Amino acid sequence: MRSPLKPTVWDCKLPSCPCGDGAVQQRLTGYAYAQRVNGRRDSRHRVEHIEVVHPADIARFAELGVIASMQPVHCPDTISAGDVWPQRPGPERWRYSFAWQTLREAGAHQVYGSDWPVAPMDPFLGLWYGLNREPWQPGDPVQRQRFDGSD
Repeated sequence: MRSPLKPTVWDCKLPSCPCGDGAVQQRLTGYAYAQRVNGRRDSRHRVEHIEVVHPADIARFAELGVIASMQPVHCPDTISAGDVWPQRPGPERWRYSFAWQTLREAGAHQVYGSDWPVAPMDPFLGLWYGLNREPWQPGDPVQRQRFDGSD
């Protein structure tokens, strides 16, 4: 992992695109190190594609002030949607996959995007997937999005 230290001295906002919960954890650890060395400030660093997050890192987004950036169109709305994505982390990590509500409840700042040109740019598709996501197995938390302003 490259050190985020020098750009943070210059007050740069650092986006990153880690794949998987281990990579997300490494990136958060790098941002924490930069804060320890440079002091805490409103850096607004961002982690893209929070598709799966380790449970120990859920609270770290809010603690570090790191923005969780997610793309709802990447999330299969149901386990039977025919997408291969749920097989990658396996059933034991499904509850931490596309954990929009869990991160929100932990106080994380969130942004959402389309991931265009990798995925369709149509924002209504993102809204549809965000509003219609179902738990993939009994006991998993409901992660769908809401527009009523409640947590």
